[in-house]
Amino acid sequence: MVLPVTPNHTKRQSTPARGRSVAAVVSRILAALVGGYVFTNVMSMLLFFVFVDNDLIAQQTDTVNIALIHSVFNSMSTIGLISFLIYTVAALWVFHCRSAGVAWAGMLLPSVMGAGGLYLLLPPSLKALVQG
Repeated sequence: MVLPVTPNHTKRQSTPARGRSVAAVVSRILAALVGGYVFTNVMSMLLFFVFVDNDLIAQQTDTVNIALIHSVFNSMSTIGLISFLIYTVAALWVFHCRSAGVAWAGMLLPSVMGAGGLYLLLPPSLKALVQG
């Protein structure tokens, strides 16, 4: 049995097109690494204010408050676990986007907005440190 010879429909990409696709992949990798890292850290800091008992922070004096230490430890443990999930989903989302520009915007825009929200949630004593 002789099989018919079919033409090869797969063309090799030209060098400029291949360079653009390599640059797009490198850009997505950087968006996943750098943008995902920044996004995860900002979201983790926001989650700290959600999980920690703010009444204990408001009542904090110069003495050691065991309840506050326990609250902060539990919050940080929980946030540490959640941050792995956030980073994984962010990295997967970067490669799901249509373009590298959308991926970068999707990482940096929520990070900037989250940093603004984080500043609003800071206690007055920490805001004084941030403002200098």
